[in-house]
Amino acid sequence: MSKIGIVFPTLNNFKGLAEAIASVQTVHDWTPYVYPNWRLNDPLAKAWNEGSKWAIDEDCTHIAICNDDILFSPWTLDALVDHLDSNPDCVLVSGSDQRANLPDPYAIFTVEQPQDPSVSEHPDFACFMIRPDTLTKIGSFDECFVPAYFEDNDYHYRIKLLDYKAHATTGAPYYHFGSQTQNSAEGTVVPSYVFEKNRDYFKTKWGGLPGEETFKHPFDDKRMSAREWRAF
Repeated sequence: MSKIGIVFPTLNNFKGLAEAIASVQTVHDWTPYVYPNWRLNDPLAKAWNEGSKWAIDEDCTHIAICNDDILFSPWTLDALVDHLDSNPDCVLVSGSDQRANLPDPYAIFTVEQPQDPSVSEHPDFACFMIRPDTLTKIGSFDECFVPAYFEDNDYHYRIKLLDYKAHATTGAPYYHFGSQTQNSAEGTVVPSYVFEKNRDYFKTKWGGLPGEETFKHPFDDKRMSAREWRAF
């Protein structure tokens, strides 16, 4: 039996966090790790890194990293574990957001289990899973994206540069409410000028926007591995 650490960075969506944790179902042992961004206000990538370290320190075999505005189907987590365990070249797998397919968020609890799931190489970083050795093979998430946006594109591109795979499977459906933190009553978390700053950082780092990258090394510096992320 595996042990899943489920990392939830949380800024202000406490009701969503409670519902996400309440929706967890799995045959495996599991522990939630709530990263207190309401107090620390760290970049999302740092929350992912620190939460993953907590899970690794407690001997988790699999690490799910999830938004706090999702609901799991009864088999989401087990399907993610099974996919990673049966695909050794895959270092990251995500579930499949069913928001466009369901009339009601809570219908995710009664959707039929996919019998012939499809797989794509376009992971959804609202609900994904890695193994501890993913962070050794690919490196940690780039904390220079502050506070959020483009850290997922960065990691996906690094996975491809290092000749590994990142998948999304329809065998792990979940429901993503979407933008619950960004559009909270407290105001926009990432204003447009901050989004543009992160976009420009990504372009400087990889020589183009997501899908248009030209560099094989960060900042086109051949002394740097794709495992590294700190800007010099």
